[in-house]
Amino acid sequence: MYFIIGKADCPYCEKAKALLEDKGVMYVYVDVQTGSDVANAVWKHFLVEDLGARTVPQVFKLVEGGYEGLLLEEL
Repeated sequence: MYFIIGKADCPYCEKAKALLEDKGVMYVYVDVQTGSDVANAVWKHFLVEDLGARTVPQVFKLVEGGYEGLLLEEL
């Protein structure tokens, strides 16, 4: 499963979602512009300050199953 952080006016966000849909891959999408002012500020801080990201989409692969799932991943 993938986690996509994006925004509504982003063509690459739409392309990322479409690619995963075409492949039949599950994903969760968060639009950083549709939440409250506080939520939007938290997402912006996470992207810019914590990750150093300046663009969207930011796509993450989620490991299902916690520690047990992580054991099965190729690291």
